[in-house]
Amino acid sequence: MGNIYITIVVLYLLLMILMGIYYAKREVKTSEDFMVAGRRLPRIVLIGTLLATWVGSGTVVGGASFIYQYGPLASIIYFAGAPIGIFILYFIADKARSLSKYTIPEMLEIKFGKKTRTISALFILLAYVGITSYQFIGGGYVLNITTGISVELGTLITAAVVIFLATTGGMFSVAYTDFLSSFLIVTGFIIGIPFALSAVGGFDGLTAGLADHQLAWDGGLTVPQLLGFFLPTFLLILGDQNMYQRFSSAKTPAIAKKSVMDF
Repeated sequence: MGNIYITIVVLYLLLMILMGIYYAKREVKTSEDFMVAGRRLPRIVLIGTLLATWVGSGTVVGGASFIYQYGPLASIIYFAGAPIGIFILYFIADKARSLSKYTIPEMLEIKFGKKTRTISALFILLAYVGITSYQFIGGGYVLNITTGISVELGTLITAAVVIFLATTGGMFSVAYTDFLSSFLIVTGFIIGIPFALSAVGGFDGLTAGLADHQLAWDGGLTVPQLLGFFLPTFLLILGDQNMYQRFSSAKTPAIAKKSVMDF
C-alpha cells in the first residue's frame, strides 16, 4: 500500500505544478491578474478556494489533535469560531470586493490612514510567519503519514510546491488548485467517515473508548482555556488576509457575498 500512497501523492503534486504552469501562461498578464485573478473568479471556484484556504493541513492536524485530547463535545466550542466568523463575513464580503483593494492594510487605510496601514501590515507579516510555518509543517506531517518520508523532507516539499504555485500563476493558480483540493478534501472526508467508524466499532465503540473528561462538554478544560482555543480561530477568520484577497478576486460583489454562505 505504501507504493500506492506515494504514487497518488506524486501524481497530485505533479498535477498541482502543471496547473500552476498552465494558469501562469494562459491567464496572468497583469499585476491584477497575479494578485486577484483579474477580479474574475466564478462563484464555484471562489467557494472552493475559500474552503481549501480554511481547511489546510494545520487545521486538519490541529483539529484532529484537539478532538483526540479533549473529546467531541469540547471540539464543538473549538470549531464554533469558524461558522460564527463566516456569518459575520457574509455582511462584509461584498463591501470588501467593492473596495477593489488587494490587502487588508489597504482597506484599513481608507478609514484610518497610512499609520494604521503600516501597523496592520506589520502585524499581518508577523502573524503569517507563524501561520505559514505551521501549515508547511502540517503538510510535512501529512506526507509523513501517507508516504513514510521524514517530516522534515515533507515540509520542504510542501513549501516548495506552495511557493511555486504562489509565484507562478498567482491567485489564478492558487484558486484553481484550491478548487481541486477542496473537492478532494470533501470527497476524502465523506469516504473516510465509514472506514473510521468501522475501525472503532461504530458510534458505540467510539464513545466507549473515550475517557470521562472527553465525554464532558468542556473536555476537562476551564472556561478561559476554552476561550483560548475558540478566539484565535474566530479572530483569524475575521482578519485573514487570504479570505479578503479572495473576496477581491470575485467577479462581482454579489458573488463574493453568496460564496461565503456556500463556503
